[in-house]
Amino acid sequence: MARSKVKYSYILNHTLRRNPLRKRRLCVVKKLYELTNLSDVEACPIIYSEIDSEPFVWPSIDEVRILITKYHMFSKAERRKTEGQSNQETFTRQRLGKTEETLRRQQRENRHNQTTYIMYQSMINPQTAMSRLNMEDFIELLART
Repeated sequence: MARSKVKYSYILNHTLRRNPLRKRRLCVVKKLYELTNLSDVEACPIIYSEIDSEPFVWPSIDEVRILITKYHMFSKAERRKTEGQSNQETFTRQRLGKTEETLRRQQRENRHNQTTYIMYQSMINPQTAMSRLNMEDFIELLART
């Protein structure tokens, strides 16, 4: 049987709020465990909640302290570099640049295909095909010959 769609909203009842938190926390730990094993990376979640008196830490407090100490041992420039990689604005700019380059490449390919089509049409019916060309088309055809 399929599960019904869960409505995401704040659960007002304090006791009812514990179970979803516990389940989600277990899912996060499982995913992080898989990520650290498969990718050979170091990671740790620290989850604060008003339900628990102490924060939830995985895998252990000592390992988390070691990981945080390693992070603080990086110079400030190195930390800024890694933090900048996860910045949403930087990601969006990089993605936009890649998309614009893909667009330019596609436009060049379309233009090339169009001039090839015109060349073939000019072999079949030269007067009709050449009468529809503008100056840019003539220049591109001359460059291709």
